[in-house]
Amino acid sequence: MSASRTGGVRPVGPDPWLFPEDPFLETYVVRPGGATVFALGPDERMTVVDTRGNQTAEVSVLGPDGRDDAAALDTKADAPATVIHAALADRNGSLLAHELRSRGLDPSEALAVSLFGDWSPAGSAQTFRAERAVTVVVAAPAGRIVDGAPPPSELLVEVRRATPRSYEQQELPPPLAEPRLDFRVDAATALAYEVRAGEFIHVIEVEGKHCSDFLAFPRR
Repeated sequence: MSASRTGGVRPVGPDPWLFPEDPFLETYVVRPGGATVFALGPDERMTVVDTRGNQTAEVSVLGPDGRDDAAALDTKADAPATVIHAALADRNGSLLAHELRSRGLDPSEALAVSLFGDWSPAGSAQTFRAERAVTVVVAAPAGRIVDGAPPPSELLVEVRRATPRSYEQQELPPPLAEPRLDFRVDAATALAYEVRAGEFIHVIEVEGKHCSDFLAFPRR
Protein backbone atom coordinates (compact mmCIF):
# COMPACT_ATOMS: atom_id res chain seq x y z
CA MET A 1 0.00 0.00 0.00
CA SER A 2 1.09 3.60 -0.46
CA ALA A 3 -0.20 6.94 0.82
CA SER A 4 -1.68 9.56 -1.48
CA ARG A 5 -1.08 13.30 -1.11
CA THR A 6 -4.42 13.67 0.64
CA GLY A 7 -3.38 11.19 3.30
CA GLY A 8 -5.58 8.37 2.01
CA VAL A 9 -4.34 4.88 1.21
CA ARG A 10 -4.52 3.22 -2.21
CA PRO A 11 -3.38 -0.21 -3.39
CA VAL A 12 -0.23 -0.54 -5.48
CA GLY A 13 -0.53 -2.47 -8.73
CA PRO A 14 -3.38 -2.90 -11.25
CA ASP A 15 -6.46 -0.77 -10.86
CA PRO A 16 -8.77 -2.80 -8.56
CA TRP A 17 -11.81 -1.61 -10.58
CA LEU A 18 -10.53 -3.24 -13.77
CA PHE A 19 -11.63 -6.84 -13.44
CA PRO A 20 -9.83 -9.45 -15.57
CA GLU A 21 -11.78 -11.09 -18.38
CA ASP A 22 -13.39 -14.40 -17.45
CA PRO A 23 -12.46 -16.83 -20.27
CA PHE A 24 -15.24 -19.24 -19.25
CA LEU A 25 -18.05 -16.67 -19.42
CA GLU A 26 -20.03 -15.50 -22.47
CA THR A 27 -22.89 -13.00 -22.32
CA TYR A 28 -25.69 -12.42 -24.81
CA VAL A 29 -28.39 -9.74 -24.91
CA VAL A 30 -31.83 -10.72 -26.24
CA ARG A 31 -33.78 -7.73 -27.55
CA PRO A 32 -37.59 -7.52 -27.23
CA GLY A 33 -39.19 -9.48 -30.04
CA GLY A 34 -35.86 -11.12 -30.90
CA ALA A 35 -33.93 -14.26 -30.09
CA THR A 36 -30.37 -15.44 -29.53
CA VAL A 37 -29.07 -18.82 -30.71
CA PHE A 38 -26.03 -20.60 -29.28
CA ALA A 39 -24.65 -24.09 -28.72
CA LEU A 40 -24.39 -25.58 -25.25
CA GLY A 41 -22.13 -28.54 -24.50
CA PRO A 42 -22.12 -31.19 -21.76
CA ASP A 43 -21.67 -29.79 -18.24
CA GLU A 44 -22.03 -26.22 -19.46
CA ARG A 45 -24.43 -23.83 -17.74
CA MET A 46 -26.59 -20.96 -18.84
CA THR A 47 -28.41 -18.36 -16.75
CA VAL A 48 -31.32 -16.34 -18.15
CA VAL A 49 -31.86 -13.00 -16.40
CA ASP A 50 -34.96 -10.81 -16.59
CA THR A 51 -32.98 -7.62 -16.17
CA ARG A 52 -35.86 -5.12 -15.84
CA GLY A 53 -38.64 -7.44 -14.71
CA ASN A 54 -42.03 -8.44 -16.13
CA GLN A 55 -40.49 -9.91 -19.31
CA THR A 56 -41.39 -13.41 -20.46
CA ALA A 57 -38.58 -15.61 -21.80
CA GLU A 58 -39.03 -18.53 -24.19
CA VAL A 59 -36.22 -21.08 -24.00
CA SER A 60 -36.23 -23.70 -26.77
CA VAL A 61 -33.75 -26.58 -26.53
CA LEU A 62 -33.11 -28.43 -29.79
CA GLY A 63 -31.30 -31.69 -30.30
CA PRO A 64 -29.20 -32.49 -33.39
CA ASP A 65 -32.37 -33.48 -35.29
CA GLY A 66 -34.08 -30.18 -34.45
CA ARG A 67 -36.58 -31.79 -32.09
CA ASP A 68 -37.26 -30.66 -28.55
CA ASP A 69 -34.63 -31.82 -26.04
CA ALA A 70 -35.46 -29.76 -22.97
CA ALA A 71 -34.72 -32.88 -20.93
CA ALA A 72 -31.03 -32.23 -21.65
CA LEU A 73 -31.37 -29.23 -19.31
CA ASP A 74 -33.40 -31.25 -16.79
CA THR A 75 -36.56 -29.33 -17.59
CA LYS A 76 -39.69 -29.68 -19.74
CA ALA A 77 -40.95 -27.54 -22.60
CA ASP A 78 -44.48 -26.51 -21.63
CA ALA A 79 -45.34 -23.62 -23.94
CA PRO A 80 -45.43 -22.76 -27.65
CA ALA A 81 -42.29 -21.20 -29.11
CA THR A 82 -44.12 -18.14 -30.42
CA VAL A 83 -41.05 -16.20 -31.55
CA ILE A 84 -39.62 -19.15 -33.50
CA HIS A 85 -42.95 -19.92 -35.20
CA ALA A 86 -43.43 -16.25 -36.11
CA ALA A 87 -39.96 -16.31 -37.68
CA LEU A 88 -40.84 -19.41 -39.71
CA ALA A 89 -44.02 -17.72 -40.95
CA ASP A 90 -42.21 -14.55 -42.03
CA ARG A 91 -42.51 -14.46 -45.83
CA ASN A 92 -39.71 -11.90 -46.07
CA GLY A 93 -37.21 -14.37 -44.68
CA SER A 94 -36.38 -14.23 -40.97
CA LEU A 95 -32.76 -14.17 -39.82
CA LEU A 96 -33.70 -16.48 -36.94
CA ALA A 97 -35.17 -19.07 -39.30
CA HIS A 98 -32.13 -18.74 -41.58
CA GLU A 99 -29.75 -19.19 -38.65
CA LEU A 100 -31.45 -22.35 -37.42
CA ARG A 101 -31.61 -23.87 -40.89
CA SER A 102 -27.95 -23.02 -41.48
CA ARG A 103 -27.23 -25.23 -38.46
CA GLY A 104 -29.17 -28.06 -40.09
CA LEU A 105 -32.14 -27.73 -37.71
CA ASP A 106 -35.84 -27.89 -38.51
CA PRO A 107 -37.61 -26.01 -35.68
CA SER A 108 -41.12 -26.38 -37.14
CA GLU A 109 -42.25 -28.39 -34.08
CA ALA A 110 -40.27 -26.40 -31.52
CA LEU A 111 -41.67 -25.91 -28.03
CA ALA A 112 -40.39 -23.62 -25.29
CA VAL A 113 -39.74 -23.50 -21.58
CA SER A 114 -41.58 -20.38 -20.41
CA LEU A 115 -39.76 -18.28 -17.80
CA PHE A 116 -40.76 -15.13 -15.92
CA GLY A 117 -43.74 -12.94 -16.82
CA ASP A 118 -45.64 -9.88 -15.64
CA TRP A 119 -45.08 -11.07 -12.05
CA SER A 120 -41.27 -11.33 -12.13
CA PRO A 121 -39.21 -8.63 -10.37
CA ALA A 122 -36.14 -7.07 -11.98
CA GLY A 123 -33.11 -9.32 -11.76
CA SER A 124 -35.05 -12.58 -11.69
CA ALA A 125 -32.81 -15.40 -12.96
CA GLN A 126 -32.87 -19.11 -13.65
CA THR A 127 -29.89 -21.38 -14.29
CA PHE A 128 -29.73 -24.61 -16.30
CA ARG A 129 -26.99 -27.21 -16.78
CA ALA A 130 -26.67 -29.20 -20.02
CA GLU A 131 -26.23 -32.96 -19.82
CA ARG A 132 -25.44 -33.26 -23.54
CA ALA A 133 -24.83 -31.09 -26.59
CA VAL A 134 -27.85 -29.03 -27.68
CA THR A 135 -28.71 -25.82 -29.51
CA VAL A 136 -30.51 -23.27 -27.37
CA VAL A 137 -32.79 -20.46 -28.53
CA VAL A 138 -33.61 -17.79 -25.95
CA ALA A 139 -36.39 -15.47 -27.15
CA ALA A 140 -38.04 -12.39 -25.66
CA PRO A 141 -41.64 -12.07 -26.94
CA ALA A 142 -42.49 -8.45 -27.66
CA GLY A 143 -46.17 -8.63 -26.69
CA ARG A 144 -48.40 -5.55 -26.66
CA ILE A 145 -48.61 -2.53 -24.38
CA VAL A 146 -52.27 -2.34 -23.34
CA ASP A 147 -54.06 -1.14 -20.23
CA GLY A 148 -50.85 0.14 -18.69
CA ALA A 149 -49.00 -3.17 -19.05
CA PRO A 150 -45.20 -2.85 -18.75
CA PRO A 151 -43.35 -2.49 -22.05
CA PRO A 152 -41.26 -5.42 -23.31
CA SER A 153 -37.62 -5.36 -22.27
CA GLU A 154 -34.37 -7.18 -22.95
CA LEU A 155 -33.11 -10.40 -21.42
CA LEU A 156 -29.53 -11.21 -20.46
CA VAL A 157 -28.07 -14.68 -21.02
CA GLU A 158 -24.86 -15.78 -19.32
CA VAL A 159 -23.20 -18.96 -20.58
CA ARG A 160 -20.48 -20.59 -18.51
CA ARG A 161 -18.36 -22.94 -20.60
CA ALA A 162 -16.76 -26.13 -19.31
CA THR A 163 -13.55 -25.13 -21.09
CA PRO A 164 -12.63 -21.66 -22.42
CA ARG A 165 -13.23 -21.10 -26.12
CA SER A 166 -10.64 -19.47 -28.32
CA TYR A 167 -11.68 -16.47 -30.36
CA GLU A 168 -11.75 -18.70 -33.44
CA GLN A 169 -14.36 -20.90 -31.71
CA GLN A 170 -16.67 -18.04 -30.75
CA GLU A 171 -20.07 -18.09 -32.43
CA LEU A 172 -20.47 -14.92 -34.48
CA PRO A 173 -23.87 -13.26 -34.90
CA PRO A 174 -25.77 -14.23 -38.06
CA PRO A 175 -25.36 -11.97 -41.12
CA LEU A 176 -28.03 -9.40 -41.91
CA ALA A 177 -28.64 -11.21 -45.21
CA GLU A 178 -26.87 -13.67 -47.49
CA PRO A 179 -23.39 -12.08 -47.73
CA ARG A 180 -21.92 -11.11 -51.09
CA LEU A 181 -18.52 -10.36 -49.53
CA ASP A 182 -17.20 -11.90 -46.32
CA PHE A 183 -13.65 -11.28 -45.17
CA ARG A 184 -11.51 -10.63 -42.11
CA VAL A 185 -9.39 -7.53 -41.55
CA ASP A 186 -6.28 -8.52 -39.60
CA ALA A 187 -4.77 -6.27 -36.94
CA ALA A 188 -2.81 -3.26 -38.25
CA THR A 189 -4.13 -3.77 -41.79
CA ALA A 190 -6.82 -2.23 -44.00
CA LEU A 191 -9.02 -3.44 -46.85
CA ALA A 192 -10.97 -1.58 -49.51
CA TYR A 193 -14.16 -2.88 -51.10
CA GLU A 194 -17.10 -1.59 -53.10
CA VAL A 195 -20.60 -1.45 -51.65
CA ARG A 196 -23.58 -1.23 -53.98
CA ALA A 197 -26.67 0.88 -53.39
CA GLY A 198 -29.08 -0.85 -51.01
CA GLU A 199 -26.50 -3.20 -49.49
CA PHE A 200 -25.69 -3.45 -45.77
CA ILE A 201 -22.27 -3.38 -44.10
CA HIS A 202 -21.98 -5.62 -41.03
CA VAL A 203 -18.81 -5.01 -38.99
CA ILE A 204 -18.05 -7.52 -36.22
CA GLU A 205 -15.39 -7.01 -33.56
CA VAL A 206 -14.33 -10.64 -33.34
CA GLU A 207 -11.76 -10.59 -30.53
CA GLY A 208 -13.03 -7.61 -28.53
CA LYS A 209 -11.26 -4.56 -27.07
CA HIS A 210 -10.23 -3.22 -30.47
CA CYS A 211 -11.05 0.01 -32.28
CA SER A 212 -11.31 0.48 -36.03
CA ASP A 213 -11.39 3.30 -38.56
CA PHE A 214 -14.28 3.17 -41.01
CA LEU A 215 -14.05 5.42 -44.06
CA ALA A 216 -16.54 5.70 -46.93
CA PHE A 217 -16.05 7.57 -50.23
CA PRO A 218 -18.23 8.08 -53.31
CA ARG A 219 -17.15 5.74 -56.07
CA ARG A 220 -16.03 8.56 -58.32
